[in-house]
Amino acid sequence: MTYLAALSVFSALFIGPAASLATRQSPAGTATVDLAKSIGPAKFLGAGFIYGWPDNGTSVDTSIPDHLARDIKFNSCRAGGAQIPAPGWAGGFDGYVERFKSALSNYRTTRKFGGDFILLPHDLWGADSVQGAGTAFPGDNGNWTESDLFLKQVAADLKANDMLEGLVFDIWNEPEISSFWARSWEQYLEFYVRAHKIIRAELPQTLISGPSFADAPTLTHDKWNSWLSAVAGNNTIPDIWSWHQISSARDLDLVVPDFNTLLVQHNLPKRPIDINEYAWPSEQTPAHSVFYLSQLERHDLRGLRANWGSGAALHDNMADLVFHNATTGSYSPNGEWYLYKYYADMVGERVATAASADAKSDVFAVVEGSGAKILAGTRTVQGTYEVVVSGLSRLGLPTEGSVQVRTHRFDWAGAKVDVGEPVDLGVANVDYSSDTLKLLVTYPTNSTAFAFELHGANYDMRPSAIFNLAAILAFGPQVFAQPLNLGNDAQIVDSSKDKLDSLQARTSIPGMVKRSEPSPKKSKPDGQCYFCKGVGGCYMSVAGKTLAFTIGAAPGLVVPQTSTHLWGRLD
Repeated sequence: MTYLAALSVFSALFIGPAASLATRQSPAGTATVDLAKSIGPAKFLGAGFIYGWPDNGTSVDTSIPDHLARDIKFNSCRAGGAQIPAPGWAGGFDGYVERFKSALSNYRTTRKFGGDFILLPHDLWGADSVQGAGTAFPGDNGNWTESDLFLKQVAADLKANDMLEGLVFDIWNEPEISSFWARSWEQYLEFYVRAHKIIRAELPQTLISGPSFADAPTLTHDKWNSWLSAVAGNNTIPDIWSWHQISSARDLDLVVPDFNTLLVQHNLPKRPIDINEYAWPSEQTPAHSVFYLSQLERHDLRGLRANWGSGAALHDNMADLVFHNATTGSYSPNGEWYLYKYYADMVGERVATAASADAKSDVFAVVEGSGAKILAGTRTVQGTYEVVVSGLSRLGLPTEGSVQVRTHRFDWAGAKVDVGEPVDLGVANVDYSSDTLKLLVTYPTNSTAFAFELHGANYDMRPSAIFNLAAILAFGPQVFAQPLNLGNDAQIVDSSKDKLDSLQARTSIPGMVKRSEPSPKKSKPDGQCYFCKGVGGCYMSVAGKTLAFTIGAAPGLVVPQTSTHLWGRLD
């Protein structure tokens, strides 16, 4: 396509006067999508997090509404009672019991959603980075009696509380950092081997992960090499390799090949990999999340968001995807949660992608039937990047022509601000050639992400009826002056379950297809509108505190007694 043709689609991606679009901007790099090459079914690999669930004794947490987890297809948690007042095993058995209760509550909450639970025994022990200087560690003074008793106690309690299903035993967290392992490296290696053998004997069917280093592997990392040598030489190979991608860690496109080389050098097998903490605090925004999710999906790795809360905050807010809303008295999602919600809706087949050469822009994409969805974001930068999409013929399109593209923008205003559903920037037909589409995307901030939806030329993205649920509910408690039946093909904006339930409690509207659409506007000059698809006579108006839809004779819309329906404040 020409960049002038693309301008009409992506003008909304730019911040500033329209005149800024008059000239083509040179992209800083190009990320690519190959629709023709599948890499497996959608798995939502990055939809986990560390801690994030409120403790509720030993019971399931009920304070965070279920839909906030289900809507993002939450699938894994990692916890072990860290940073609660009880000090853990190192401070006495009673301290261990309280931490185990915390882990049990988090386990039960995770399993309610069908997620895997990665247990953190270092937190049960009490080495949670805030322990006192006199805290004992496994193997102190060459005595392993206490740590052996600890591991066997944990195993017994896991069995007694029916915690084996969906369990992963993560032997020790970030042992190369002194705040988590304040002893010699040799003592850690000996502990790891002993712990692996004890857990394998006590819990033969339970998966073990390790080493969960803070540092990603490199070919010359001495502790990675010595640990790999130790597990190879002692037949204590974990079922799941694990490490963290945080701070200035190299991207997975570089790390994974190096790790595979290390496995060959140490004669070790390829096994599943957990990136069981990802994203530094400043990188927990929609744009950065797209970057990490894209890398995880490309390399088929499970990922859990890092949690940077402390104390009680560590045990809350789904690792800063939601927050306590003082206005509602409940939890609300922030801008990043909406990104994960969209990611969870990316069903179908994952397709091949590649990041830009500077490793600052990345994409994730799926194909379902004749449609494709693409997430695009950046890492730490704002600016202009190109997204090149090849293989359009997979969508039933010819090798050249035009394709409908809908664009959504994901905004960010901090971890404690609900910015609402992604902004729908509309649909346009975009020209392409050689089976390839080129999109020039300007990211207005280093936190902004975009989604692009592509469909064949015969697909009409406009629904027969659109209702902006958020706009309706914004007027306060609402009632219909008359019952209104929209039919099965109607669609609404912002159909999150709590808002949909709120509307259904006051109206006769049945459950609708969940899909973001632009708010209904007054009819176009030619008389067409989204409500009636050309029949005419439909518009939305606001007068004071009253919202009115006047509906024309649209097929599938049943309007009893009157053609105007009002939503007004009850107060």
